[in-house]
Amino acid sequence: MTSCGCSVSHDPGQLLRDGTDQEQRALSAPDPASAPVDDRRSEHAIVFAAAYSRYLRYVGFDDTVDPADPDWHQFFGSDISSLLAVVAVDRVDAYRTALQGWLCRLEDPPLTGSEADMKEALGAIFDAVGSLARGIDAVAVALPPADPLRATIVNLVRAQLSPMLRRLIGYHVAGQALGVVDPAVPAPSDVRILGRSVEPFQRFLVDPGAALSGEWPAGVDLPNWASYVAVDPLPHTDAYGQGATVVDRANHLATHHLFRAICESFLGAYARVVDGARTALHASFDSNGHQPHYALFLAFVRLLEHTRTQANQLTARHLDHYYRDVLRLRDLPSESGHAHVLVELAKHVTSHRLTAGALLRAGKDDVGEDAHFAVDTDVVVNRASVERLASVYRHHDTPGERLPLEDGRLFASPVAESGDGVGGETDAVGGSWHPFANKNYEHGRLTGIRMPPAEVGFAIASHHLWLAEGERTIVVRLHTSAAIAGGKTAAVDLRCRLTTADGWLERSVAVLSLDSEGGELQIELGGNDPAVTPYDAATHGYGFDTRLPVLLITLHHHPTTPWTTYTVLEKVELTGVTLDVRVKGLRSLALANDQGPIDPSKPFLAFGAVPRENSALVVGSTEAFQKSPGDVTLHTTWMTSPTAYGSPGTPQVTAEVLDAGTWEPLSMPSTDVTATVLEIGAVPAPHDTDPVLEQGVAYDTGSRSGFIRLRLDTGFGTEAYPLALAKWIAAGAGDGEPSPVPVLPLLESLTLDYTATQELTLADPTEAAGRFFHMMPFGHLAPSPAPLTGALPLLPRFLATGGTDAQAALYIGVRDLAPPQDLTLLFEVVDGSANPLVVKPDDHLHWSYLSGNDWEPFPTNAVSDSTDGLLSSGIVTMSVPADASTEHTALPAGLHWIRVAVAEAPDAVCRLLTVAAQALRATYVDRRNGSSSHTRQLPAGTITKLDPPEAAAKGVTQPFPTFGGRPVESAEAFRSRVSERLRHKDRAIALWDHEHLVLAAFPGIYQARCLNHTRYEPNTSGTGLYRELAPGHVTVVTIPDLAVAERRDPLRPATSLRLLGEVERFLAARMSCFATLHVRNPRFEEVRAGLNVRFRPGVDETFQVQELKREITRFLSPWAFRDDARPSFNGRIAKSVLVNYVEERPYVDYVTDVRLTHIDPDGGIESGDLDQVVGALAISILVSVPAEQHLVNVIRPDQPASGERCGCDPEAAR
Repeated sequence: MTSCGCSVSHDPGQLLRDGTDQEQRALSAPDPASAPVDDRRSEHAIVFAAAYSRYLRYVGFDDTVDPADPDWHQFFGSDISSLLAVVAVDRVDAYRTALQGWLCRLEDPPLTGSEADMKEALGAIFDAVGSLARGIDAVAVALPPADPLRATIVNLVRAQLSPMLRRLIGYHVAGQALGVVDPAVPAPSDVRILGRSVEPFQRFLVDPGAALSGEWPAGVDLPNWASYVAVDPLPHTDAYGQGATVVDRANHLATHHLFRAICESFLGAYARVVDGARTALHASFDSNGHQPHYALFLAFVRLLEHTRTQANQLTARHLDHYYRDVLRLRDLPSESGHAHVLVELAKHVTSHRLTAGALLRAGKDDVGEDAHFAVDTDVVVNRASVERLASVYRHHDTPGERLPLEDGRLFASPVAESGDGVGGETDAVGGSWHPFANKNYEHGRLTGIRMPPAEVGFAIASHHLWLAEGERTIVVRLHTSAAIAGGKTAAVDLRCRLTTADGWLERSVAVLSLDSEGGELQIELGGNDPAVTPYDAATHGYGFDTRLPVLLITLHHHPTTPWTTYTVLEKVELTGVTLDVRVKGLRSLALANDQGPIDPSKPFLAFGAVPRENSALVVGSTEAFQKSPGDVTLHTTWMTSPTAYGSPGTPQVTAEVLDAGTWEPLSMPSTDVTATVLEIGAVPAPHDTDPVLEQGVAYDTGSRSGFIRLRLDTGFGTEAYPLALAKWIAAGAGDGEPSPVPVLPLLESLTLDYTATQELTLADPTEAAGRFFHMMPFGHLAPSPAPLTGALPLLPRFLATGGTDAQAALYIGVRDLAPPQDLTLLFEVVDGSANPLVVKPDDHLHWSYLSGNDWEPFPTNAVSDSTDGLLSSGIVTMSVPADASTEHTALPAGLHWIRVAVAEAPDAVCRLLTVAAQALRATYVDRRNGSSSHTRQLPAGTITKLDPPEAAAKGVTQPFPTFGGRPVESAEAFRSRVSERLRHKDRAIALWDHEHLVLAAFPGIYQARCLNHTRYEPNTSGTGLYRELAPGHVTVVTIPDLAVAERRDPLRPATSLRLLGEVERFLAARMSCFATLHVRNPRFEEVRAGLNVRFRPGVDETFQVQELKREITRFLSPWAFRDDARPSFNGRIAKSVLVNYVEERPYVDYVTDVRLTHIDPDGGIESGDLDQVVGALAISILVSVPAEQHLVNVIRPDQPASGERCGCDPEAAR
């Protein structure tokens, strides 16, 4: 919790209280049994008769009274039932209370306490325990030898009480010797034990008539009572300590564990004897050994119980008269269970209506009659079925869930109903899966995401990408409407692929730059790289609607590095795309001259065998010349240097281009034919709009474009040279040598370089103008620019309704839907599996359908959701409009797609078991025949068919058990609820009202705490806005019943989001409209223990370290391991208590350097070593960190201990 600003404020005067739990609601006052007319039992009547008989004089037949037997007690006090009744009516709790009071006086004497007070309290304990021993012995002696209770008492005496009493005698004798015990102190007179008054303990030592039976000396192997009480006081003086005063010595004895063990042992034996007497008494009623007169008396006592029972009903009858007749209040009626049923139609039926009230057969009820469920509402069943489920999720780190490497990363599951997103088995209970994100948790902490990374990006399809060979460079210039915010080249990692004949060719980005006007990326291909070819769906996949070559650019995922590319580029708005290509060394040319086509694979005469004026070399390249290249260059390699005959200079060539079937001159000036580089320059764009993607098209008379022509301005004299040579020979080989032979232009090779640029037309894409696609996780689409700005997103965006970014979405593919048509979908969830620490937003789920490639929100009131936003199992009914289609590319075609998107809090929904179509809800029909089947949960498959059967329905299925049944309210619950209602009057005003209203209405909540003028708005870690001084705000914090709650993290017992929502709605209807209500889970604050420990010899250190960590966790968070433990607010954990707990482990020798730290949920800040950890806020609950996070270091025999320090401050601990 941040400590700055106003996000946190504390109220130092706030009342510290734990709230109310279900056990505290069970008050005794509303229970008629708490105020009976006659609360006595049969044993009380027997004891009363025995006591009363002593006051009745017995007069013999001679009208005289025998002094030895003057009353009727012999008739009523000597029977076995009378003896047992005296013991059975004893109040052990009164003795326990008195004993605790005396011990408290000794352990914590008042400041004004005197020696006399201490002697009185100590003497009372000796006297009470001694009298208890005497009473137990008397009971054993009075019972018949074969009585089971006598055998029990004898075993107790021999095995336990005899050595305890002898040690107590030693303490008494030693106390007298030290002057701490005063035999003259009178015995307490206000306590009776086993029907006897308390007698002084001194009688054991001085009165031979006070001797107990021989079982006591026999228990310590002594021959008689005299040897039993002859105890040497010296060994027992240590129990009194070395104090200088009577107060100190008495206090030391009272806190001595052996002295306390004696008191506790006798107290336990007392309770056992009394319980045994009660059991034996009721067994004696059936005995045939009673005297006739006493048997008649017992019969009267037993008959009196019926009268007593009837009299005791007066309290309940009076209470019911007031509640039911005067106030006219009634029990909450029973509620019938519900079931979700799936209907399958017959083959020939396309749709069928089931009316409300239609009956479904459900076997027999528990009284043997036919059981039925009735359809709740009219339902039209059709043939639509759920064919496929997929999901997309973008992870965002939160204070409670941190995965730095995954922050901002997109994940996509093509098979959402699986454990890993691609069809693997799920290890969750019941085979459940999350509709948005399959996450791994350990001890309630997020450790990973089991989903494949999403493939997103964009693609460019253009004939400019048709690049056959040579050194090729592709430059993509992205024009954006604004500078890329925070754009850093290092934060962008792209994966580039190009189409080839064998599949995709992947190349990294050679150059990537981001500037104020957008970004630029450059890809380079070498001469050894394969040709970039047109796209082929069968070879390349993805289903692009184009035949052009494709450049596919997706965002690269590296599992070991953060994924920042999408974060940098997701908001980029694209205004244009420029595609530049540069090619060097293109050899795949279509060549021809005046003699016809030329094979360029071997040397050839460029202008034919007889080059003359206007002879031409035609160079064709479908690849280059349909791209309107801006700069074309021919590179020639001559076998021999061309030489003309009869020409003063070298022949020149000019360039022309074939445009619409006509040769048009180009701007290249006349160039020597011997040049090795011919800079042709720019070539105008062809008039054809449909790109030709066929290499090596030969030139013929029908060619319209795609060729340039090199034309000679003069010949090489090949025709004049033979004539001249003939003349020279005819002249008799006159003077000099003959003229040189003309050397014809013989080319070894001819290559072409070119550059080309294309501006993609985003507004009206065509095959000639290029195509731009968004790559989606499960398809692609051709985006349309915004009407006003003309811009479109560079990357696909995942939007919920209203244009907000969607953090997650579930895609439901439906087959055989015929819009406009209703679709009913059953969402069966794992109750309570949503993250309870997330605050569920209002209008959390956004429903839409796919029309073409556009997601359209459902019209108002077209979706009816009974799942409470996927927090409970239910049916979602939607009216699918007519424009929903099955032809699209964003998702697989052939299905209608429904999307459920969330803008935030994807964990605020439950895990799913199934999503199924053609669902309806039915309710058990209560026949009021005494059956309880309508309130019980019935197993899946109970509902089997319609009753009567209908030909249109092939069958019905009940895939999951029934739910929602509730029996009629019990009398105890009725009285408790009504007594509370008479106080809060069904209005939430005071703290007491809020808490009791919640606990009465929601049995699944164990404890509720209401905080007035407190505002708590947490985030996923339980932190957030917290103010204890916020007038107008009321916060209710709940703890679930751990016995029935679905516990996501056993160490952090949190109420489910569904239950929190129900509580909030319930209270909001009963509180002031001027107050703002917050119903939340507690704030869990972790405690970590660290210590050095020395184990006892012979233990396995590795195992015991882990065991000790588990036991520390069990000590700090016992509710995670025991059903009888509950967390509490205002918790405190003292280090000294932890030290004592650890040292009591049987395998621990000693501990040192114990450290106790408190971890603040805000950022996991850990405190220093503390002697006591206290919850920081009124809503805090202290919990243990997971067991493996405790720090336990082992001290080995060869390692010197750093002083046997426990690590705690005694004063602070006190």
